[in-house]
Parts: sequence; C-alpha cells; structure tokens
Amino acid sequence: MDIALVKNLRHEVDVTVVDVLHSDHLPVIMRIGNEPNDPAINIIMTTDWTKFAEHIKDNFGEFVTNFQDSEQVERATLDYENRIRASIDATSARHPVRPFKRPAIPQRIANLIREKNSARRTARRTGEQADRTAANHLQWEVRQALLNLRNEQ
Repeated sequence: MDIALVKNLRHEVDVTVVDVLHSDHLPVIMRIGNEPNDPAINIIMTTDWTKFAEHIKDNFGEFVTNFQDSEQVERATLDYENRIRASIDATSARHPVRPFKRPAIPQRIANLIREKNSARRTARRTGEQADRTAANHLQWEVRQALLNLRNEQ
C-alpha cells in the first residue's frame, strides 16, 4: 500500500518507517490498536490581535542584533520564537469546538424538497418545458416554506 489515510479513527495508530527495504519510497508499517481512545476534543484558539500587538510592545524587551557565531544566532532565534509564542498564549482564548447542529425541518418541507429534486432530475432528463416549469414551481414552494419556517422561529 502506498497511501494510508486515517480520519476520525478512535483507535491508536502507530506508523513506523521500514528502513530495511530498499525502495524508491519509504515503506511503512501501520498498526491500528484494539482499544478505542477517548474521543478527540477539538479546540479553537482565537487571538485578540490588538492585545497581541500591545503585549509584544510592552513585554518584548531588547533583542540582540549583532551576533558573534551561529550558536548565538540559534539562541536568539529560539528566544525570539519563545517570546512570540508567549505573547500569543497570553492574548488568546481557547474554546472547544462544538459541532453545528442544523435545526430539524418539518417532514412536510423535507418531502417538498424531495419532490423538487425529483422534478429537477426529470426536467434535466427530458428537457420538456412543462417539466422545467413544474420543477421551478416546486423550487419556489420550497423557498417559501423555508422562509415561513425561518420567520416562525
């Protein structure tokens, strides 16, 4: 297998590169565990960029610009990166992502949508003017029903 995709799998996945085999790509061994993990909690981080700019201005301090060797450059780069990460952490809020729950529509509107889709397929298949007119009328009825439902809520 050349490609392995894993999406929303609750079991532990372990991927190991096999260096023993000689190939033009990197062969891997993929092990999928038996026990399911806890469901992943997705977290969204929102940063207040105005506060971030103020935090950087107030807390960044002096930054060395004349370096003697590459080790000083490396340390300064890590320090610079850590200061930016600290500022982002200080000015960001973390929230769990809640899935969008679409409000349920009444069965009569769902049936009307099914009729409209069927009429649209028929009109596309036959090309008759009467079928297109019926599909357009059903589309108008669906739109009106959804508008009325939205106004009632």
